[in-house]
Parts: sequence; structure tokens; C-alpha cells
Amino acid sequence: MHVLRLWSMLSGYVIIRVKGPALERLVNLAASRGVRLYDIRRVSPDVMYAQTSIGGFRALRPLARRLNCAVSIRRKGGVPFLLASLGRRKALTAGVFLFLALLYALSSLVWFIQLTGAAPARRAEMLAYLESQGLRVGAPISRLDREGLAKNLLRRYPSLTWASVEVRGTLVRVKVVEKTLVPPEELAPRHLVARRDGLVTACLPLRGEPLVKPGDTVVRGQVLISGVVPLGPEESPTGSGVAVRERGFGYLRAEGTVRARVWYEAVSVAPLSGVMEVPTGRRRAAKGLKVGSWRLWLGPRSAPFPRFRQAVARRPLPGGVTRILGFPVELLDVTFVELRQVHYHRGVALAEQVALQEAEGRLRRQVGPAKPQQVSREVERTSTAVRVRLLWEVEEEIQTSCPIRAGEPPPAGLPDPSKAAQRSEKRD
Repeated sequence: MHVLRLWSMLSGYVIIRVKGPALERLVNLAASRGVRLYDIRRVSPDVMYAQTSIGGFRALRPLARRLNCAVSIRRKGGVPFLLASLGRRKALTAGVFLFLALLYALSSLVWFIQLTGAAPARRAEMLAYLESQGLRVGAPISRLDREGLAKNLLRRYPSLTWASVEVRGTLVRVKVVEKTLVPPEELAPRHLVARRDGLVTACLPLRGEPLVKPGDTVVRGQVLISGVVPLGPEESPTGSGVAVRERGFGYLRAEGTVRARVWYEAVSVAPLSGVMEVPTGRRRAAKGLKVGSWRLWLGPRSAPFPRFRQAVARRPLPGGVTRILGFPVELLDVTFVELRQVHYHRGVALAEQVALQEAEGRLRRQVGPAKPQQVSREVERTSTAVRVRLLWEVEEEIQTSCPIRAGEPPPAGLPDPSKAAQRSEKRD
């Protein structure tokens, strides 16, 4: 069906109106003579509408006269009729072709340049360099040497590790990736030490000398993986990362993972009765403008209630205003909420639940997303309060880096290469 419609548009079509007493006979006769009729709609017993080609209309007219039917054209369409109408309107035809030629010419030029991946401080400099290399707005796309531009960028800026130039219509997209330079202090020799007390469950050294094994108990600050490694007399391991060699030992940046079972404790006390402050529902709002250290208030400057809770929201103005004025400008929204004191009394079960929730909240802030493997709880009830002591056992990574001081001796437990060499010579 779509193919037939497309062909009718290209070859031209007419929508006709047929009126007569023998419409069925006319349709059958046209079909027998090879005249195709589409979209036939009968609006009354003696009137119908149909669509046919230009040649089909010419062949249908003598058949309609034979059956005493009148055929008239209601609408014409398709490429032939469009070209015929344009031929009669030469100025319009010339304008259409001129517009198409201008559109084609404009679509072959660069209109937009997008640079991604560059540091903000170097973005303007890179765009200026690309413009000097011929990549500018209005440049012909066909003349752009995309591979040459990418190579020139890498040659001009050694800090780039990759560059590419892509063309998407009238948009030229330049993508660059800068090298990640490691600060010198991060390459300095370091130990991996324990940040908490715990019981080691796994030790995976990637670089350095391990000083602990599963089942060892460690304390905070103890060296887990040493950045000082023993070296043989002629040993200089390739790729080991040894930065300094001194007295038979190599100094490097230790890397690895040490997991251990650690314990977190929190104690919370919930009284059975007391006084608490609750909001009354009354509140006052004030707005202010902070310009540097100077403030202008619209509303109460101080709280209008004897007991209150204050909330301050700061909204900095756009960066353009700050750059123009030379100092930061902020909008301040202050809300004063009135509070009143209420005496409360609660049962032991409720107090225990409140204390437990408070202790769990403290531990969760310390532990983070890790799940406790074992939980122990101690509850102490008195006539005035409930005290809950909560202990969580968690398995987590406990290593943290610690710089090695200049001339620091090797940690205890490392074999001394010089003594090992002396014992070897005596045996020989």
C-alpha cells in the first residue's frame, strides 16, 4: 500500500467524482480494462469518489460516456502537477532552487565547535589554537583534516593523552583526554598501618612486605604492610617501585588490603521522665541580604519568642554578580519556630526502644554501609532511666597509609639482609 501511494505521488494522481445510474458496472468495466481505482467512497446511490492515475482518468472517460455517467476532477496531486504549476511561476521556481542551493552551501560549513575534556583554564587557549589550524566557524567541512588536527593537538599539548575530531552535520566535536599526573608526595615511600584495633582475617599485599597474617591481633598504628623491604646484595627488582636503597633495604609505597574483625561500641541513656521542647506551630520569617560582611534584614532581626528554634537557608546569587561586585552576595531566609516545654513520662519498654534507636544511629554513623556480623546488647534499668550498651562486630578493611620518615629503621620482624649474607658466608 505504501509503495502504491509513493508511486501515485511520483507519477501524479487525480481524485474524481463519478455520477450516474450504473456505478457498479463502471467499476467492473474499468477493472476489466486495466484501469485501477483507489479509495472508492460512495456518498449516495448515484455518486461516488475515487482516486486514479492520469492515464487511468483518460481511459475512464469513454467508459463513463458509454454507461451514461459523468466524470469530473475534484483535486489533482503529485510531482507532475507540482512541476507544471512551478513552470508557470518562474520566480517561485527560481526562489525554491536558490533556497535549496543556499541550504546545501550553508550545511557544508562549520557552524558550531564543541570542545570537551579540556581543563577550564586551557579551554580558551585550545580553541584559539584550533582556529589558527583552520577550524573556525564558517570553514568548509570538506577541507578539514580531522586526523591532522588531532595529531597537532597532541603535539602542541604534551599533557594530552588522546584527542579526536568528529563531524556531526554542521557541528565539529573535539574530544581530548588529559593525562592524570600523580603528585610527587603520593609516590613517596609509605607504610600501611592499622587505623583501628582488630583481629586480622585476610592480608593481601600487592607491594611491600606483609608483617601480619590471618589470626593476628593488631592495634591502632601498627604496621601491617611495610614499605621497607629487604634486598639482596645485588638485587634490584624490576617494577618493584623501590625509590630508595639503603643498608640492604628498599623503600617503596606499600599497597594492599588487610581485612579484620573490629568492634564498635555505643552507649545511650533514655530517662523515664523529663522535660522536652516541642513546636507550638507559631513561626516568623525574616529575609536578609548579605553583602560581604554587611547584612540588611527585612523582618525581625532577633527571635520574637522566648524559646525558639532557628533555621537559616543561604542562596548565593549567580556568579556573574559576584564577579562584577568583587565580593560574594547571598540571600538569607531565616525562620524562627516557637517552642514550649512539655513534661513527659514514658514506660521502661518505650525508654529502652528510644535508647536502642539512638545507639544504633551512632553506630551507623561510624560504621557506614557495612553490615554487622554479630550484635550484642546490654540493658541496665533503674528507677529513673534505661541505659543501653550496644556492641557491633564488623569485618572491614583497616589499612591506611603512613609516610616513612627519612632514615627510619626497618620495622621489627623484617629479616636483616646483611646478617643473612654473613651467615651464608660462614656456611661456605
